[in-house]
Amino acid sequence: MLKSLNDKFINSQTKTKIELYLLPLLLLLLISFYTFEEKQEELISTKNSFDENSNKKFEGSYLEVLSSLENLANKNQITILTNEKDKESIFLKGKSKIIALENYLKQIENLNNFSKVQSLLLYKKDENGYYFFDLKISFEKFYFKQLKNENELELKVEDDALKKTFKEKEIVENNKFEINAIIDKYALINGNWIEQDEEIDGYKLVELQMYFVILENETEKIKLEVDHGEYFKNFN
Repeated sequence: MLKSLNDKFINSQTKTKIELYLLPLLLLLLISFYTFEEKQEELISTKNSFDENSNKKFEGSYLEVLSSLENLANKNQITILTNEKDKESIFLKGKSKIIALENYLKQIENLNNFSKVQSLLLYKKDENGYYFFDLKISFEKFYFKQLKNENELELKVEDDALKKTFKEKEIVENNKFEINAIIDKYALINGNWIEQDEEIDGYKLVELQMYFVILENETEKIKLEVDHGEYFKNFN
């Protein structure tokens, strides 16, 4: 049967042969054309959707946003000292531990499709290990995000071992050091001028302020305060 078909094809007219050759090519071209048209329509639809969303403005309630930010801060044991709205941004001042603040920033980014942490300033931590921060959150643009529920967010937790490792050193009562003056990066301790980051009797001078310094070893901190009256008397 195949031989018969082959003989018929060989003996057929040239026009018929050309038609038989062109038919598969025409079918292939038609399929390619319709596929291309579908892709073009899909791209145009995607572009229109992108343009439409990129021009969106946040129309939600900033009061509700502030309430959500306060609730998230409370869950993370973060203290919000002040909050302020200016145009399409919210400014927060507060204090927090580092890991809690990192979790808080993740939650802010996941708040909605507009929330964006625009800037963060960290200040020196206090004696309890809390950092003061200034935070600017922008709601100016729409962002394509895959928003997650609270259980899906990868939030960090300090386990007992980690807490023990990074446990803040307590400031203990001083009974071995005497400070008489502080000038620039030097402190006069037990009659010796000690520069910041130098050691004295196993303690490192880690912090100098106008009227006090902090000495620290592996287990404890000591705060030495200059007697203001005595301090000024020495320079008169």
